[in-house]
Amino acid sequence: VYVVNHNVSPGGGHRQTGRMMAERAATDAGRVRQRNLAAVLQLVHESRGVTRADLTRALGLNRSTIGDLVAALVEARWVDELDDAPRQG
Repeated sequence: VYVVNHNVSPGGGHRQTGRMMAERAATDAGRVRQRNLAAVLQLVHESRGVTRADLTRALGLNRSTIGDLVAALVEARWVDELDDAPRQG
């Protein structure tokens, strides 16, 4: 289960220079990844606790893509992974 980490500032975590960000944004794949990261982060924030399976179903992305996106958000400290949160439903 993943939740938004509210203890990190937007500038925290991985920093990129303006040049690096521009080069990444210049590629279609980079823009798609950024949109997917934003979609995952938004869903985690709105759900206040969601599993990778929930993210896969809600966003229609494959499991490995969700895994990569979640890992990036966890590494950047935008989301936290909780071991055993209560399940909804």
